[in-house]
Amino acid sequence: MSRRTSVLALLAVAVAILATTAPAWMRGRTSSAVEAVVPVVAAGGEAAPGVAAGGLVVVAAALALALARRAGVVVAAVVAGLASVLVVVSAVSAPARAHTVLSSAARAQVGVGRVDGVVVTAWPWVAAALGALGVALAVVVVVVSRRWRGPSARHDSGAVAGSAVAAPPEPGGTVDPGSAWDALSRGEDPT
Repeated sequence: MSRRTSVLALLAVAVAILATTAPAWMRGRTSSAVEAVVPVVAAGGEAAPGVAAGGLVVVAAALALALARRAGVVVAAVVAGLASVLVVVSAVSAPARAHTVLSSAARAQVGVGRVDGVVVTAWPWVAAALGALGVALAVVVVVVSRRWRGPSARHDSGAVAGSAVAAPPEPGGTVDPGSAWDALSRGEDPT
């Protein structure tokens, strides 16, 4: 897997993780002084804030992966993996806290914290699966990144492997325009 493919795959997983926080993860009902039945809904961002936080960290790690050198690639992949673990743990633990989350949402909505008919949707499990995919991608990146070249190796000072370095011109001497152009093409300063 190339660096570009790895970055794009991590970004796709991160965007998908963030997208799972928008739909309703939990539904229930409560009552108020005005209405006998008031529906209460908690989106993924409310039910498991760690999922959104982990998704944002995976985005940042993927962007760092695009720019990092060897040690930085490993650090970025480890950070992406740990953030993905946070996503999994937050998503899997959210259904156990459904009643508490919906009670808080009901209190904010109607002032009553009593909730009945609590239903958990499939979104926590989708987020957990995407988090597990993020962990797997991070492991793959650590393994395959050993074959990648640094993104800025061609801009490093010194000669590129296999190319000749042009000798600087003698003071007062002339520079051959063809040699100067070739030196520029190799990333060297002919002056």
